[in-house]
Amino acid sequence: MEGEIVAKVKGGLSVDLGGVVAFLPGSQIDLKPVRDLDALIGSRLRFKVIKFNRKRNNIVLSRRILLEEERKQQREETLNIFRKGKSLKGRLRI
Repeated sequence: MEGEIVAKVKGGLSVDLGGVVAFLPGSQIDLKPVRDLDALIGSRLRFKVIKFNRKRNNIVLSRRILLEEERKQQREETLNIFRKGKSLKGRLRI
């Protein structure tokens, strides 16, 4: 799901998902800790819902999960290039 980061709040960021405000914990923003959360305000990013509580009107998001999935997919694609017995053309530098 896509949303816009609208504010910095205690422990993370507030994200507008098209009229519904959700919480993005600081630990779920990126693969590495982000020092300057204010720089992200106004950014439009993709997120994954990790918790949803209808009674308390509470939605918790994660961007980290999507980034980990993308990294895993890129790693598998790269490793497929270097399979045993496969011939590659290139130059070796030492």
